[in-house]
Amino acid sequence: MAGKRSSQKPQPRKSPGHGWPFWAALILVLAAGQDCRSQEFTVRLLDLRNGHGIKNHSVWLQGYDENGALIKIEQRTDAEGVALFRPRGKLRGEVAVSATDLWCGGSAVFTTDQLPNGVVGKTICKARKPFQIPSPQPGKVILLGRPMPVWARILAPLERE
Repeated sequence: MAGKRSSQKPQPRKSPGHGWPFWAALILVLAAGQDCRSQEFTVRLLDLRNGHGIKNHSVWLQGYDENGALIKIEQRTDAEGVALFRPRGKLRGEVAVSATDLWCGGSAVFTTDQLPNGVVGKTICKARKPFQIPSPQPGKVILLGRPMPVWARILAPLERE
């Protein structure tokens, strides 16, 4: 019966990567990602004059990972003055957080053991009417400072020459 066709349906081919090695690799990647995300924390940059967040400002994080490698990360603050940091490695020891180009203030140095309780940065700024500094929530850092006035930003290039 050379003219007869088989009535069996063709079996779909299994796509590669859906066996146990794929799932094992996926679990390992997700587990590694959980470790990195466990140190996610936020820095809130507040104007010392009125307590409002300073938006669109650079905030730097500097510290060392568990292997002793230097970690430097720059983030910009959002409309609320919040910068989110997700270091790739697990931070160990002292961590420095600072906001650049401020008129004054805007830095904090703390250990990773202090971070779960929240950290408030120190400032040398003087405020005419100080506001009530909020208590930091766990995993959050509050930096205080004053943005640079417009006239100082205009004259800043002249000082460099």
